[in-house]
Amino acid sequence: MDLTLKRHGVSLYSVNLTYQLEDVMRKQEAYKLGYWSGIASAEYGDFTPDELKDEESFIAACLEICENKRQYADSPTYDLARERNSDSLFDAFDEGESAGILKGWEERQSTLVH
Repeated sequence: MDLTLKRHGVSLYSVNLTYQLEDVMRKQEAYKLGYWSGIASAEYGDFTPDELKDEESFIAACLEICENKRQYADSPTYDLARERNSDSLFDAFDEGESAGILKGWEERQSTLVH
C-alpha cells in the first residue's frame, strides 16, 4: 500500500490526515444526531408529573426514552456501529443527546409561568 501511495504522490501522512478529518466530521455529525435525538425526547416525551418536578427526574426519563429509541432499525446508532471508529462516534452521540436533553429542560423551564 505504501509503495502504491508514494507512486501516486500521496504519503501515508496525508492519508492519515484525511482519516482524521473524516473522523472529526463524523464525530460532529454523530453529536448533531444525538443532540436532535435528545431534543426530541425532551419535547415529545409523555412525562408524568413526577418526571417534570425537577431536572434530575426529567433527565432520567429522557435518557430512558433515548435508550428505548436505539432499539429501532431507523436509529442512527445502527449506522454508527458500522463505522471503524464507532466507540468515539457513540461517545459524541451520547454527548449530543445529553446536551439536547438539557436544552429541552431549559426550554420547558423558560415556558413555565412562575
